Amino acid sequence: MYPNYRISVEIILLHEGKILLTKRAEHCKVAPNVWNVPAGKVKYDEIPVQGLYREAKEEINLDVELLEELLVRNLKSKSGDEDIYRVVFTYLVKPKSVIFLRSN
Repeated sequence: MYPNYRISVEIILLHEGKILLTKRAEHCKVAPNVWNVPAGKVKYDEIPVQGLYREAKEEINLDVELLEELLVRNLKSKSGDEDIYRVVFTYLVKPKSVIFLRSN
């Protein structure tokens, strides 16, 4: 009945009072070119919080510290003509460490 059903995570990364947004690539099947918080699908052998840490590393190359689970919601959207069903876990995190290199 729901062939495109997934569990996903969204990452609200808070650093110095700012929240990180990323732009999805134009070739993405779902929401191409859209600015959003980093997000991704939970793998079949993970629980959502494990997916959070993996996706943070994959999407923004950061190790993060979990501050709070903010929200769990059901989501139905479209990809072309196809319905997409998701359970989305939204987490508030902060970077474990941040190193910025400055050039003069």
